Parts: sequence; structure tokens; C-alpha cells
Amino acid sequence: MESKHHKLEQLKIIIFSYLQISIDSVNLDTRKAPAPLIKKMIGYYAQRHFSATQTEIAHYLNLRNHSSVSLGTASLIEDAEKSRTFREKLKDIDRIIIDKGLSKLSGKNNEWYMFLDLNNFIIATKGESSLLWGGTDIEQIKTMLGEGWEFTEHKATEKFIYKRLKN
Repeated sequence: MESKHHKLEQLKIIIFSYLQISIDSVNLDTRKAPAPLIKKMIGYYAQRHFSATQTEIAHYLNLRNHSSVSLGTASLIEDAEKSRTFREKLKDIDRIIIDKGLSKLSGKNNEWYMFLDLNNFIIATKGESSLLWGGTDIEQIKTMLGEGWEFTEHKATEKFIYKRLKN
């Protein structure tokens, strides 16, 4: 936990500096803005980049229990889905965490990761290869690709897809 605690401290510094807020000016034990947003961001990134458990994060943030972290993360993702500028801010912080070497993703070629938020899409798979289409008729794709492909149609999933592609 000591290693994670140190990473959580560094994460807090990154978030405060990105948001251009002085760490001394915000008491994270209050419900006054921007403390709730910062807590949600710490919870989100700690799970994503450090594999910290929700209980560990709740303890670090002095929250009652792990469900507070879970609800905060869900709320943050919902806000990101509604606002493009907020989503871009989250991606910027993501890149900073990875670039600083704090993430479990650090050291990997980050261009091999894709983040998608599609309601309706089709995935075609053949061996190690996968292709993704959004808003296209499945029959057109079958005609275009030919034999040997498996097709999976996803409708109204409203979820993020995260996939590590082979180098």
C-alpha cells in the first residue's frame, strides 16, 4: 500500500496542477467544489493506472467505504460522456500519468490503445485481426471482406471498449 499511497500523492499533484489549483487551497474532506471532482478523478485514475482497490482509494480519500469511490467513478464517466471538453481533459491527464511513468501502462506503446464510445458498431474478426465499423450495414461488410470472418453486431451498448492490439 505504501507504493500505491506514494503514487496516489503524485496523482493528486498532477490533477491539482493540471486544473491549476493550489493543493493548499482545497480541503478534500469537504463537499465544496472542487473537492468532489478531484476525489472522483483520483478514484478513477487510481483504479485505471495503479490497480488500486476501491477500498484502498476510499481509505486514502477518507471516504466512508468503497461504494463512494464506485459512485464517484460512475459519475465522472457519465460527465465525460456528456461533455467533449471534459472528456479531452481526462484524456490529457491520462497522457500525463502515462508519460510520467506512474501507470501500469507506462513503457508500452500507447498508440496501440484505442478508446471508443459507440452506440452501434460491428466487429469483424479473423484469426489475430479485428476490424471495427460504426454505422455500416453488416451485409455490406460481409460482401467487402469475403469469407472467413466472424461478425459480432453490438447495438446500443453505450460502453467504452478498450482493447490492446498486438505489436
